[in-house]
Amino acid sequence: MDILAGNTKWRGRVNLPTSKSVAHRHILCGALSKGETRLAHCPQSEDVRASLRAAEALGAKVAWDGDTVTVTGGDPPKEGAFHCGESGSTLRFMMPVAAALGGKWCINGQGRLLQRPQRALTDLLASKGVSIELHDAYLMMEGGLEPGEYVIDASESSQYVSGLLMALSMLPGPSRVIAKNLSSRPYVNITLDALARHGAYIRNENDCFYVPGFGLHKASIEVEGDFSQAAFFLTADMLGAEVYMHGLRKESAQGDAAILSILERAGGVNEGGVAMYARELKSFTLNASDVPDLVPVLAVLGCLVPGVSKITHAGRLRGKECDRLAAMTDTLSRLGGHIMETPDGLVMEGQEELEGGIKVHAWNDHRVAMALAVAALKCRKPIVIEGAECVKKSYPNFWNDLNHLGADIRLEERQ
Repeated sequence: MDILAGNTKWRGRVNLPTSKSVAHRHILCGALSKGETRLAHCPQSEDVRASLRAAEALGAKVAWDGDTVTVTGGDPPKEGAFHCGESGSTLRFMMPVAAALGGKWCINGQGRLLQRPQRALTDLLASKGVSIELHDAYLMMEGGLEPGEYVIDASESSQYVSGLLMALSMLPGPSRVIAKNLSSRPYVNITLDALARHGAYIRNENDCFYVPGFGLHKASIEVEGDFSQAAFFLTADMLGAEVYMHGLRKESAQGDAAILSILERAGGVNEGGVAMYARELKSFTLNASDVPDLVPVLAVLGCLVPGVSKITHAGRLRGKECDRLAAMTDTLSRLGGHIMETPDGLVMEGQEELEGGIKVHAWNDHRVAMALAVAALKCRKPIVIEGAECVKKSYPNFWNDLNHLGADIRLEERQ
């Protein structure tokens, strides 16, 4: 699907998708618990549906009632198979969970999922006696974990740690996880909060996590608005849009809530956590180690604020759905932006407008596609975003929501 995006101002209110980071964790914790776990306002993106398939593979029953999903845990089997789609969270959480349950498991994926970094996790599981065969589109696992000490290099992904914490909570005894070079620490905090809601109170001392084990309990959860998606609208506000969001908690534990303070440093004024406006746009510097998902849209902002902006510690973005550093450099350069990639980041020299007037590809990456929609607001000529359907991975209604905000968004027929 190709989308033509013009520079018509976005104006109005939007009901954000709820946090898939929160939903992933509670779905799997619910599947590993006895009884019914209810998630109100659960997002229905492709990634979340991947975790629901994983829950069913774990023996849970899944039922929808409007936007509430009930996950009823049972007795997990000792073997199974399921498809992760392109959900890195589902894959990296389920690998240690399946290993903790023991038996034989086949996990499928699509796109670049099985080529994305997993080495630190597979090496650790193998060292604990789990046999792993990694193929291009699937992996096979066989074996089981025991309570004990687990040391992992978490520089590639905090999801390794989150998966281990969930898995070890199921074992019949206490364990300890030592996370070295932990990146994206706020995402681990979301996991700790989810596990606590399910009865597993894990102590963290300087990235050494003490896991009590002995299982999880059911819970009732109201999933909050997703700051990862809010970032696109908040950044658009900085560039002249007037969008107000419903469903955000300003005191959220989500790491991407940092978008509020980042935009304030770039000259924005926060209106109660639901909108921004720009008092005086200015350049910014960002260490993205804890907020990698914000980089695509902040690359757009960096091309449109005065001065030179820099994003560092973002090398992990080369192993996402696409190489996001290369993707944003290529697309924004073609739109007329001044941007250069470094080994672990981006350097942008701002200007008032971009030229636009061309077709650019979304690189099969939902965050790239949505960032390009924001860039279109400041392009002199409309742009065509090729492969725009990739937003369904996390925000299926994105283009419809933009239409409701008055955006110039039209479906283009491919020639």
